[in-house]
Amino acid sequence: MGMRMLEPRLLNTIMPLPLLSFKEFLSESNIRCEPQNVPIKWESLQRIQDWINEIWRRIGVDVYLGGKTAHFYQRLNDARNGQQISLCEIQKIFMQVYQKYGKMIAKQKTELEAVMQDLETKINIPFVLDVTPEGKIQLRPKSILRKSNFTSPDPKLPVQ
Repeated sequence: MGMRMLEPRLLNTIMPLPLLSFKEFLSESNIRCEPQNVPIKWESLQRIQDWINEIWRRIGVDVYLGGKTAHFYQRLNDARNGQQISLCEIQKIFMQVYQKYGKMIAKQKTELEAVMQDLETKINIPFVLDVTPEGKIQLRPKSILRKSNFTSPDPKLPVQ
């Protein structure tokens, strides 16, 4: 089977994104994301958050990417990333971390800070995992950046 793109050409339009379902995503052997040179609109990021939550809530984790003024969204479209980060790349890293580390994350009983790292795209997502007194888990990315030599004292969750 050839490589399949996760993104349509008109990614940032008002129309809903035709994202792969969880089952389709898992059936793909080589997900490759096309580079985008268009900044990501807030509405598109919200649709990705809904898609991510559809998956992560299966293991009891709520993902919150922050508001329109949050550092995550602002850093997403930052010129310091070099190449623009695409919605596809966000999908990919969250899915791969879910597959590789989801069960471990879902078992956390205390707050945790760590970094999702996509070794292929050089995308790093430092995040906080909050656990409420009721035991609900919320994963909140603090930032996102494309940087090959990213350093952090927090544990890293590498994927490719």
